[in-house]
Formats: sequence, structure tokens, C-alpha cells
Amino acid sequence: MTISLQKLLALCLLTCICNLAFASPKIKVAFINPAPKGNNFWDIAVSFMQASADDLGIDLNILYTPTFHRSESFKNTIKLLESADKPDYLIAIFQKRTTLKLLRLSEKHQVDFYSINTQVPEESKACSGKPREFYKYWLGHSVPNDKLAGYLAAKDLIASFKKNNTKSSIIQLLAISGGRDSSASFDRNTGLFQALKEHPDVTINQLVHTDWSTSNAYIKTKGLLKRYPKTNIIWAANDAIALGVSQAITGQPIITAGIDWSKKGITAVQEGKLLSTYGGHFAEGGLALVMLYDYFHGLDFIKDPGLSSYTSFAKIDLTNIDHFNTILTEQNWQSINFRNFSKAINPSLDKYDFSWENMFRNIE
Repeated sequence: MTISLQKLLALCLLTCICNLAFASPKIKVAFINPAPKGNNFWDIAVSFMQASADDLGIDLNILYTPTFHRSESFKNTIKLLESADKPDYLIAIFQKRTTLKLLRLSEKHQVDFYSINTQVPEESKACSGKPREFYKYWLGHSVPNDKLAGYLAAKDLIASFKKNNTKSSIIQLLAISGGRDSSASFDRNTGLFQALKEHPDVTINQLVHTDWSTSNAYIKTKGLLKRYPKTNIIWAANDAIALGVSQAITGQPIITAGIDWSKKGITAVQEGKLLSTYGGHFAEGGLALVMLYDYFHGLDFIKDPGLSSYTSFAKIDLTNIDHFNTILTEQNWQSINFRNFSKAINPSLDKYDFSWENMFRNIE
């Protein structure tokens, strides 16, 4: 009887210890959204992050920027890190003239920082170094291959035009890019010009910058078409810009395409308004949460996927839109089980697999 009672007490004690071990406080992560609510791309990125955070039990705080400007984003970061309620981890993008300030700020307040979406601007690379090189709180960096996206979008547009206009020897292109202070904009432009080098028969009439919005792109496209009425192709740096372009070219034999996989962009592809949209990189924030969750639980990502990694783009056009359509247009990210991607939760995982093919396999 005594032995049984001792066993019962020991079992109760063990249960309590286990419960305490798994009842650790939630990981607190803050994301500095560089855009206000209503931005096509960042709204998707945020909803994807939130679904990941919900699955992993992460307390996610989203701080929106009133205008798409680097100074406003940085003000949000200062306010957050100087507050009494600092996060365990900070996720943000790099922008011109604030990159080094952001790195120094996270060091000063000893808050681990993970950067996504944009490259370190060229003027900051010598001083920033690589993650954990000069700034130990800069844990890692995931960016899309924007040069490749800009290049592939341009190649698709040129190939499509040539295929459908075999008798035309004149190909004139306009380029509507994003913000001047964005490395994503700069890199996509670089990809465009690489494609143009491979097609000397294509004339680029002009490249202009926008604030990444549909309305701004519409206004600029209207003005440019008055100056260059023989334009055949308009290259756009993202879906929102491409949508503004498509509104401006209604009824004209001009083609355009997007980048971002936004809901509106995918619908426009389905309706024949855009040739294609490249995307999938909005997942970076949500996947960064998986790695930060594992890091918090003692599993570093220093070797897999590495301190600096590229996220790949995938193309959606009329040939494959049915495969992607349901989940991407409905954006029901809660149907993805993000816990399946974590090494801490699944010790048998040897390597992260953040491909979209694997995402689709983990829909429940």
C-alpha cells in the first residue's frame, strides 16, 4: 500500500514537472511592416506569418507603417525597442539609409534580429558584414532572388510578344519600377536589364519609379504612353504596379506581367489581364518564425538553411493556375500545418523543406 502511494506521488510529481517544462512563456516576435494595411503584398505576408505564429504558439506583434517610407518604419522600430515590452525577436526589412541604424539599434537593446525580403543596400555592405559577423544580434537573413524574378518576368514578356507577333520587327518596352529606396526594386531592375542585354532587338524607352501602388502606376503609365505610343510591352516590378498598368492599357495591344502572387494579381492572370505573376516569397516571414522557434529551443539554423538564404520564385500563368488557385486566392493559410516544418517539434527532420510543393503536402 505504501509502495503504491509512493509510486502515485512520484507519478504526480513527474507530471507536474513535465507540464511546467512545456508551459514555458510564449515566444514574443515583432514584425515591422514597411507598409500600411491594404498593401497587396504585405497583407498576404502578414496573414501567412500569423498562421505560422498561431500553429507554433508564438505571440506575434505586427507594427504597421503609415506610409511606405523608411523613416516611418525606423521610427516604429525605435519606439518598440525602447519600450518596456521588448520582443524576444525582431523581424524587419532593410531599407536605404537606415540599414546600419537598424543593426546598431538591435545590438544596443540586445534584441535578436532576423531580416527578410530585401538585400543589404550596396552602400552598407562593407560595414554590415554578414549575419553574426559584426553584429551578433543579427541572427539571419532570407531574401528572394529579385534579380532572377525581374529577369524571368522580362524574358516571359519578350518571348510571348515574339510568339504572337511574328511579323513585328519593332519591340518597344517601358519599365515601371518600385521605390528608389528599395533593394528589391533595384535588383528587379538589374534582372530586367540583364534580359534586355540578351535581346538587343528590344528597345527600352524609359524606366520610371513609383511608390509600388496601383494608382501611382496607372498615372505614370498613362503619361508615358502619350510619350511612347508605339509601346508593345510594359515590364512591372510587382503585381500592384502591373494592375495599374493593365488599367491604363485597356483595349491596347500591350502586354504586362507581375511579381508577388497577390490575390488580385492571380485573378488578373486568370482574366487574361496579366501574362503571369512570379511569387511565393511572401512566405519568408512565416518561415522565419519556424526557424526562430527552433532557435529558441536550442536548434540553430547556422548550417541549414544557413545564415543567409535565398527564397525562390515560382511562376503562375494560365498553364498552371488551377494547381495554385484555391489556396492562393482564398489565402486560407490556416490549412497549412506549420508545426510539420519545425525540427524542434519533429526531431527526425534533417533538413528544412520550405518548397511550395512541401507546403501543399502539409495542407490539412
